[in-house]
Amino acid sequence: MSVRTPPFDAGWVPEEVESLNGWNTVLTYVGEKRHSRLFVTDLSHLPKWALHGKDLDDAAPLGLPVPPKPGEVRADGEKFIVRLTPAECLVMVFRGRTPLPDEIAFSDMADAYAAFAVVGPSCLEVLNKLSPVDLEAPGQGIPCAAQAPIHDLRCVIVRLEGREAIPGLIILGDRGYGQFLLDIFLDAGKEFGISPGGWNRFRDWLMG
Repeated sequence: MSVRTPPFDAGWVPEEVESLNGWNTVLTYVGEKRHSRLFVTDLSHLPKWALHGKDLDDAAPLGLPVPPKPGEVRADGEKFIVRLTPAECLVMVFRGRTPLPDEIAFSDMADAYAAFAVVGPSCLEVLNKLSPVDLEAPGQGIPCAAQAPIHDLRCVIVRLEGREAIPGLIILGDRGYGQFLLDIFLDAGKEFGISPGGWNRFRDWLMG
């Protein structure tokens, strides 16, 4: 069986690697700064699906009810569902690969999206340098999401909170622009000391 590789190459040196969902996934990097306040993690290996249908309001794929309005998110620490439009939502699973119910039309987006996380107290400041989207508006619930441009590239941006209420962003964009998106986030995050974090660090943040 062939091993899939992520659409990024930032020059970081893996220390510990494991095959997860058929992907080479870096658990830790050489010299990883475990106490840096802002880190970025590749999420290419996570299962992602787009769900389609006119009756999504009553659906609860993988046990999570579909949010009623575009931009709303339901999450339980192991997965999240984002309502994109009245007839479409996006599912990402952090743990396991639970089959989706047969009654919902879906597309496997694992190879269509480049996906990474930017986690830390300053992640929203970094996003503000790259996109006009406001995920901190008064009354804005958390988690939340938006389809918004990042340097003119339309992306799905999901805001979550993990351990100690530390914010994090999931960035999903067209796979062909994955390296570009990662590079501009790394550049925008330099002043905040952004550094690579392996899957172990992201998992500890998200799942405690």
